[in-house]
Amino acid sequence: MATIGVVIATYNGEKYIKEQLNSICNQTQKPNSIIVSDGGSQDNTVNACKKLLENYNDINWNVLESNKQLGITENFEKGLLQCDCDYIFFSDQDDVWKLNKIEIIVQLMNEHNVDVVFTNASITDEKLVKKGNLWNSIGYSQTNKITVYESNDFVLINELLKHNIATGMTMCINKNIVPLICPFCKGSLHDSWIMMVGALSGKIVGFNKEMVFYRQHGNNSVGTSTGILRKIKNRKYYFEKMEQRYEMINELLVRCDTFINDQIRFTILK
Repeated sequence: MATIGVVIATYNGEKYIKEQLNSICNQTQKPNSIIVSDGGSQDNTVNACKKLLENYNDINWNVLESNKQLGITENFEKGLLQCDCDYIFFSDQDDVWKLNKIEIIVQLMNEHNVDVVFTNASITDEKLVKKGNLWNSIGYSQTNKITVYESNDFVLINELLKHNIATGMTMCINKNIVPLICPFCKGSLHDSWIMMVGALSGKIVGFNKEMVFYRQHGNNSVGTSTGILRKIKNRKYYFEKMEQRYEMINELLVRCDTFINDQIRFTILK
């Protein structure tokens, strides 16, 4: 049976981290391992995680501390490299998982033999009152419950070149892809990078069901498109995002030559 790991990146997250950890530890299919990678919190996040996880003797866990502030991508990479499991989920510190999330996604991983699964999510306010869903907010529309993208799928690659359609807290990856994605590209968020590498090297499944309560509270590291649309009016922000996209593409071409064929390379460059 495949082992299940969860990598959680935290930073000054004591307000919501207990609720998130409880939703993960009480899943219908429990994880074998939880890695909390803290990015240098100045509040009580680290102690809160340790105290709560001590109550779950059936789950192996580790809290990684840092004496300096880590960015979100660096923080997730640090945790991922310490997670030796077959299937690895990513988690933010302030959301809440639906209690059958792991069970359902593991079934998809097994049935379709994929490298990445990503799902939809319920967008909520601070008190978890639903306001919408993630895929609608980012402009990704699927009528099918399950969408399977084979390796080098041009539809998916073109979509990802325009914008990312998966957020890390909805994702699960197969450990086989870890050597390809690590180290993470410094010019993009970890989820954008994983999706692009996964699209070029393996199979991806999009699952159109809301498996996470995606809490929006004004202090999120990354928000939904409402915030993005406001920010994009700022020219500096727009050009910074364009620069990050070009940097990611360049990193793909340099580092991932083994699984980028000439046809895909032409698509990326044009």
